[in-house]
Amino acid sequence: GPARCGKTTELLSRYRRHLADSPPGSALWISPTSRAALEVRGRLLNQDLPACFSPGVMTFEQLAQRVLDASGQPIRPLRPLMQRELIRLLINELHRSGKLRHFRAIAEEPGLVDIVSDFIRALERLEIWPDDFLNACQRRGLHNKDRELHALYQAYQDRLVQHQLFDRDGRFWSARELLQQGQQAPLKDLRLMVVDGFTDFTRTQ
Repeated sequence: GPARCGKTTELLSRYRRHLADSPPGSALWISPTSRAALEVRGRLLNQDLPACFSPGVMTFEQLAQRVLDASGQPIRPLRPLMQRELIRLLINELHRSGKLRHFRAIAEEPGLVDIVSDFIRALERLEIWPDDFLNACQRRGLHNKDRELHALYQAYQDRLVQHQLFDRDGRFWSARELLQQGQQAPLKDLRLMVVDGFTDFTRTQ
């Protein structure tokens, strides 16, 4: 529905009633940001629900992390600073091996790390894998820039797999795969789910 038509107020009322009458873990509310989730948690409490120790209000990112934590798999998060250092390392490796021609003039500049980081983030958000990117470039004609970006993206994904790391978008992919494979925790008792406040979604969301 359109903005300011009362959706959130009505959903809060239904969600509040469910929390009051149902066991913990049976309700889930997904908000687009941590700030929005905090606001929802604040608005939940009133005279009908004066306290709630497990409201189940979170972001997609927090939900994905809970799914991963419940899996018991040894997957480690790649923090933003670590991600930049990894990309810088991969650029240096390709540069020393003579495989960077298009980006050779700026191979040692911090700006190239930003370019590659933004490129990887954009493709991951759309869930475009290295092979998908390469095939699309080949259909329109492959250039040196395409080859080098593909090489960096492929090396980046290979390194994550090799060391059992996941970045922000990889967290979503891993969580989705676990659920598709039949993992129920931490959602096995879920009876009510609300997704509110979004204007769009990533493909994986």
